Amino acid sequence: MSLLPGLAQAVEMADKAVQAAIEAAKIDETIAAEMEKIQPEINRTIEEAMKAIDINEKAVKEASKVKSSFSGIVYIDGVESSKERMDNLNPDHIASMNVYKGNEAIAKFGEKGRNGVIEIKLKK
Repeated sequence: MSLLPGLAQAVEMADKAVQAAIEAAKIDETIAAEMEKIQPEINRTIEEAMKAIDINEKAVKEASKVKSSFSGIVYIDGVESSKERMDNLNPDHIASMNVYKGNEAIAKFGEKGRNGVIEIKLKK
């Protein structure tokens, strides 16, 4: 009857395997429940990122329109620059862009700003 100890050991190992599978399933359920809790926040973050991308794309399109007919001055990182340099900037390197015109441009940049000013800050 030497099979009985081996059989008992096999049953014990099978029982441990079943218990481990049950624990793994509980962990999977816990992870799934936690994922459900944070999914709305993930969705909101994705939506905000998509809006930011859309805003950036619109700004680049508007800048393209402005640069083709612009007769004012350009500042890049606080230094007066050429329209050609502005035209050759990679939009991915732009952190922000402001367009000043009329009295606002003159107030901020003096008489030099009479025809408008494009102020660009690059990402560091």
